[in-house]
Amino acid sequence: QQNYNPEQYYNPDEPNFVPPPPPPMPLPPPPMPMPPPEQQFRQEGYLGDSTLREISLDYSIPIPYLADVLANWGVPVPIDPHSRLGDMVTGEQAFSVLEAIHTLDIAQLHARYSEEMMMSICDYYDIDVKDAFEFCLGRGWMLPFGVRTFLRVEQEEELLDALG
Repeated sequence: QQNYNPEQYYNPDEPNFVPPPPPPMPLPPPPMPMPPPEQQFRQEGYLGDSTLREISLDYSIPIPYLADVLANWGVPVPIDPHSRLGDMVTGEQAFSVLEAIHTLDIAQLHARYSEEMMMSICDYYDIDVKDAFEFCLGRGWMLPFGVRTFLRVEQEEELLDALG
C-alpha cells in the first residue's frame, strides 16, 4: 500500500500524466446541539452568571485574588470556585469585580500570590499543616480555600519566618 503522493506516479516520459485523485476525507462529526435559551445559564456579557473559574479563564485573573476579594466582602469560606458570582455577591459588588478586572494590572495580581498552596508549602518546609492553619487564622487571614489557599507572597514569608 502506498501513501498518497502525486509525484510517486510521475513519469516524465508520459505526456498526459494525471495523478490519481486523493483519498476521500472522512466526514466531520455533527455539531453539538445548542441547549434551549432557558437552559443556558451563562448570559453573554453578564459577569454574575459566570463562575470564579470562568472569570479567571476569561480574563486571566488569578482565582486567589477573586476569592480574597469575596472573602473580605463577607462571603463565607470555603469558597467554591465553581459557584456563580451572582449567587455570592450583590450586583454592585459584581460590577466592582468587573471594574477591577479592567483596571488592575494582571501581571501584578499574579505576582502578588505564592506559586504553591499553603499545604504544599507546609509539606516542603516540614511545617505541621494544623499549626500553619491556626497561625493564619490567628493573624486574621482569610483562607478562602482552606489549606489549599494560595497565600499572598508577604503572608507566605511571614508564615515561613514564624514556623519555618
